[in-house]
Amino acid sequence: MLHKNLIFNVKRVRKLLVFQNMPYFRLRTKMSEEVNQLMQKYDVVVTSTFDVNQLQITNLTGHSVVVRPNGFVDGRPMSITFLGNLFDEATILGLAKAYQDATDFDEKHPELFKN
Repeated sequence: MLHKNLIFNVKRVRKLLVFQNMPYFRLRTKMSEEVNQLMQKYDVVVTSTFDVNQLQITNLTGHSVVVRPNGFVDGRPMSITFLGNLFDEATILGLAKAYQDATDFDEKHPELFKN
């Protein structure tokens, strides 16, 4: 009997959570559509990883991202981000690979991690 009550309560809570979060789902869909429309103008957007809120945006919209190292500032590792269009991972992966092949940042390590 406890098992049936537990299943019933879990289903009830799940429905309640979906109902309560519906405005957030709608906002996320609208945001995804707007970002997708903006991104259609570009093949790839290149940005510093830590200068903008791209992580929050791409986590919400599903746009592809590749992050590669690009040196150090005051001994701290820095990175560069390649943002791509929905379902177009090949473009940003190709650019990220070309960037990595043209630089040696992926072979460098912070002082604390050197042998």
